[in-house]
Amino acid sequence: MEKFWLPLLAIFSIILQTTLIPELEFFGATPDLLLVIVIFAALQRQTTIDLVIIFILGLCKDVAVGNPLGLHAFILLVIAYLATRIRNKIFKDNFSSQIFMVMIFTYIYQFLIWFMLNTILETKFELGIWFKKSLGMSWYNVGIAIMLFKFLGKYIKGDDVYRHLIKQVENKQSKITRIG
Repeated sequence: MEKFWLPLLAIFSIILQTTLIPELEFFGATPDLLLVIVIFAALQRQTTIDLVIIFILGLCKDVAVGNPLGLHAFILLVIAYLATRIRNKIFKDNFSSQIFMVMIFTYIYQFLIWFMLNTILETKFELGIWFKKSLGMSWYNVGIAIMLFKFLGKYIKGDDVYRHLIKQVENKQSKITRIG
């Protein structure tokens, strides 16, 4: 079951995103459950297969919400890549660092959507509307991340991929300690 938690949870989040979540709109912003799950997966257990799954889930989200095909798939992949690159530079097991990353990546995610829609598709969304929506979405996502990361953090600790990542980080730290 541990190999299927990401796709199952993400599909459930897409279903919620298209049915219940629009009713929770506050000042033009709604939470993005799939983004929070992608950030968690990237910070905790990024593998090549997870990147493929994230891309496919982004395509599913594009189809489900009616956005241009590939928009969310590409942007979620970029977010997952960025989170993976900084994973070892932050305190991965520090809960407040993870929550801060959710806030930062929500702004990046919203900016990339705004940028792509304005430049590639030549739509005209105002920067002020982007900022207001990003601010609301980031706080929504932080609230969800606090609950979801605590729950998933307990579940994922037994995951083979998670244990492998911990060993990699410990090996890198021991090499640095031996050199220094």
